[in-house]
Amino acid sequence: MPHSNTILIVDDNQANLFTIEELLATEGYTLVLVDNGPEALQKAREIEPDLIILDVMMPGMDGFAVCTRLRQTPHLAEVPVLMLTILSEREYLLRGLQVGADDFITKPFDPLELRARIKSILRLNRYRRLVNERRRFRWVIDQSDDGYLLLNDKHEITYANAQGRLLLGLPDNPAEWNEQEFMAWVRPHYQPQPEEIWNQWPKLPLGERLYLIRSQTTESAALWLEVTVLEDLTSPSGVDYLLQLKNVTEQVTSVYSQWTLQRVISHKMRTPLIGLFSGLDLLQHNVEGFSTDEIRDLARIGYEGAVTLKKNVDDIVRYIELPRQTMLQNQLLCLADLPDLVREAAALQELQQMQVSVHMESTGGERLLRLPESGGRLILQELLANAINFHPTHKPMVEVRLTADADYVYMTMTDNGRHIPVEQLGQVWRPYYQAEKTFTGQPAGMGLGLPLIAILVWQMGGSCHLYNRSDTPGVVVELRVPFFRSDSEQEQQAHWLPTWLMPIAQPFALAGA
Repeated sequence: MPHSNTILIVDDNQANLFTIEELLATEGYTLVLVDNGPEALQKAREIEPDLIILDVMMPGMDGFAVCTRLRQTPHLAEVPVLMLTILSEREYLLRGLQVGADDFITKPFDPLELRARIKSILRLNRYRRLVNERRRFRWVIDQSDDGYLLLNDKHEITYANAQGRLLLGLPDNPAEWNEQEFMAWVRPHYQPQPEEIWNQWPKLPLGERLYLIRSQTTESAALWLEVTVLEDLTSPSGVDYLLQLKNVTEQVTSVYSQWTLQRVISHKMRTPLIGLFSGLDLLQHNVEGFSTDEIRDLARIGYEGAVTLKKNVDDIVRYIELPRQTMLQNQLLCLADLPDLVREAAALQELQQMQVSVHMESTGGERLLRLPESGGRLILQELLANAINFHPTHKPMVEVRLTADADYVYMTMTDNGRHIPVEQLGQVWRPYYQAEKTFTGQPAGMGLGLPLIAILVWQMGGSCHLYNRSDTPGVVVELRVPFFRSDSEQEQQAHWLPTWLMPIAQPFALAGA
């Protein structure tokens, strides 16, 4: 509904008020009439009019005094004032300008001139307000911790606030953007995920939660940006999209840390604790009945359990720190060790009936992946656990196929469990899809682990895909993990991020670590 301009008309002469009201009655304005200065000030504070038509010559408080008070009132200081006067002398006009009047019209006035003056003032006032509101809006947006971008119909960035320019590496001067398309700024620094949604660019769904991930490097941890399409504007203004970029690195790594602790602790703590406490319990209650050799054996078992427990606690700490680990070569997974890691993960599931076959089709087995060994172990354990949990009898047949080319290792894991509902296939990798639900360990869909696997694989520069088998019930999971590189291209990506933003990408740097 169009905005109806409100005009406050102030004149001590009732005939003049009636005349002006009649002249403007058909113009669509909201008219408020008062006949004295004090009431004019009170009414102006109440309604905040778009224009005040103010008579100069009034008893008591004249028009000059009213205008002076208006300009001293903060929320009324910019309301346009059109003064009506029978005084045309230069000194009165100058006094009117000094107290802040915007325009003058001399009585008796021409009706057409009055209407034209009013329309002109209101139009200029509306433009002034828009300019001021835009200036205030841009100031607020520039103070935001989130990036905001406006894209035109060619998908070029027409506006980016300060944080948006920083996150995308845009020059501060828009003239230097060279009309590059949005994705041309994104791809040199970030990996868009999930790929299935980003492949629809530029037709991204409104409100969809997407991610831009700056991969972990030898110099810095991964950086996660959540991208939300706030509005598809597609209008005569020439603006197609309003995008929000939010740094969610801390949230993602926090969820990951919780998951790794929950997922690993049952594997790492139970067995050594059983041996340790069983031996100590026997010694405490029956020490007199044991020989020296038997006591020595129980002490040895207890000591070995304590050593294993310490090792496993260290492993748990490494798991928790995994999102921020630097990629030192002695921490990374070797391609030649990957088949044994698959078999080890299968054995840890403690289900003898699960069948796992591994096919390795590659050369260059001594090459290192960009994936820490602890991360690879965690991924395999979770994928195999999913295969068990979502199999009708919990006795799946699992096939793991490993291949490699010059840049990537490809792992394909196929099971014979259940199909996944089509509506869930596009959601299972989302970091918040399951993570926003309660940490029960048994959420709906494919389980909490898949989004967290995606966190690890994506931030290493890899990709994840899941689809239903076509020949039988079950699913196929495909992971692509890059090989480690230390060349200048890798280092360039690490150094692109401004130094002050580096700590944001490392939210879990533990004290003393």
